[in-house]
Amino acid sequence: MRLKRLVAVVFLSGLTLLFILSSPSISGEAQFVGNEVCGSCHTAQYEIWSKTQHAADFTNYPYGNQRINKYTYMQGYCQSCHTVGYGQPGGFDKNKPWDQQQALLKIGCENCHGPGSLHVSATGEARRKEISKIPDPKVCIKCHVSSYGVFPTGAAKDKDLATTPRRQSAMLYGINGYEYSDSTYISSLHRNVVEGLCITCHLSPSESHELKADLEACQKCHGGATNFNINGRQEEIKSLLQILKSKLEAFKKAHAKTVQDAQGKDLVTWDTTANQITFDRAQYNFSFVENDRSLGVHNYKYARQLLVDSMIKLP
Repeated sequence: MRLKRLVAVVFLSGLTLLFILSSPSISGEAQFVGNEVCGSCHTAQYEIWSKTQHAADFTNYPYGNQRINKYTYMQGYCQSCHTVGYGQPGGFDKNKPWDQQQALLKIGCENCHGPGSLHVSATGEARRKEISKIPDPKVCIKCHVSSYGVFPTGAAKDKDLATTPRRQSAMLYGINGYEYSDSTYISSLHRNVVEGLCITCHLSPSESHELKADLEACQKCHGGATNFNINGRQEEIKSLLQILKSKLEAFKKAHAKTVQDAQGKDLVTWDTTANQITFDRAQYNFSFVENDRSLGVHNYKYARQLLVDSMIKLP
């Protein structure tokens, strides 16, 4: 299996290099070459990456109680973050059939390091200058803020409650939770004191392409830390999530009825509009904190306040 992949990579690499050398680039700009070409030289990094969620099979991806193709789902809504070089010269083209762009599928090397054609065609020390070795945190923020790459500018409004809450980047910056008007929201210091933001904490010197949180990065400030549950804060957020989930279930049971329509889909009817809004606001905050997945590491103060306020609003 490994031999077959290497043969395919060598063949693809040759074709790509031939294309690079024989085709003029757009205004001398680097073009995207695809994950397999990168992996033909950077074998160890490729093997690590291939086991991460960035390399998942997005054509058959679990989503709730179904499996979806992220390249066709909702008219290609997910393509901007799950392809290589989306909308850029030589990158994934939304106007072309997705299955004719196999080399540009998944969240690949060039999403983080930039287009690689000039890096591939260069020789000697010049190669290092033609690629970004350390990714820009903005690359992470663009997609780890929503499914659609749109960065929020403030707190969520009632009109936003039916949408997917923004995730890691919004939590880090302390925005886009549903902020109750009678409460005050402040953020922890991570976004201000961690130089490099996502890159500093998630690029381990030894296993950088796993993108797992690196405890050594925490220990630079939290010297005695032996895990990420510093001062018990992760356990506290986990407990608050469990309490809020129970309160949400009890509130919905008391104030709403669920019936199925002719197609078998659940239809929820509420006793009052006010109770539905109360539920939706608290549910949104629950999803926001849970989907952040850091259990408060990104922004403990903001996450905690959203959960506590939501519990208070549910009788």
